[in-house]
Amino acid sequence: MLAELTVPETRRLLEVALPLPSRSVELRLAWSRWRRTKRLQARRSHYRRRGAHYPLRLDDDKPP
Repeated sequence: MLAELTVPETRRLLEVALPLPSRSVELRLAWSRWRRTKRLQARRSHYRRRGAHYPLRLDDDKPP
């Protein structure tokens, strides 16, 4: 009996079985920026909806 597949293993199998055209670095960076922007909007909305009164840190790299 084999262990279940992990997410990276599944991704790798899909890459091999269903090869997609390669994407440019610019497209990957644009998608990453769009996704991070949406995540920040969702995070702000979540705290606003919950009525939190503490500020959001926009620079997650720095300790509080």
